[in-house]
Amino acid sequence: MRRLDIMGWIAIVGLTLAAGCGEAEHDARASSGGAGGAGSASAAKPPLFGEGPPPAVGAAAQAAELYRGACAGCHGERGGGDGAMAGALTPRPTRFADAAWQAAATDETIAKAIVEGGAAVGKSAAMPARGDLAAQPELLGELVKLVRGFGGR
Repeated sequence: MRRLDIMGWIAIVGLTLAAGCGEAEHDARASSGGAGGAGSASAAKPPLFGEGPPPAVGAAAQAAELYRGACAGCHGERGGGDGAMAGALTPRPTRFADAAWQAAATDETIAKAIVEGGAAVGKSAAMPARGDLAAQPELLGELVKLVRGFGGR
């Protein structure tokens, strides 16, 4: 029974990482002119993995949706490093709510970890890169603000 539990967690972590990495370098935005009509924006969800043009919503809303879909599974909904996958990861995901981590991390380091992945900043290689966000500085900046917000900054 215990072996099945462990294998289940391994499968979940593998699928989550594959989903996060699978489209990291894909950038369909380059050939599209931008967002669609304002009437359709409220019904559409922002793309999570660089698929299609960005929706006509603010960058802060896009960042929140992206965090929920791609980051919270490991880092937790409130940045406590306690997402559903966290227990199966070694090392454990960064606790964004930790005051000492917030004081030590720079905005540039956070942005680099997001764009280039955890290994680029000496963290876990299990954190996938989101290279597509390098071409979206406003969205990247909002993600950094969101991470900072977990620490009360």
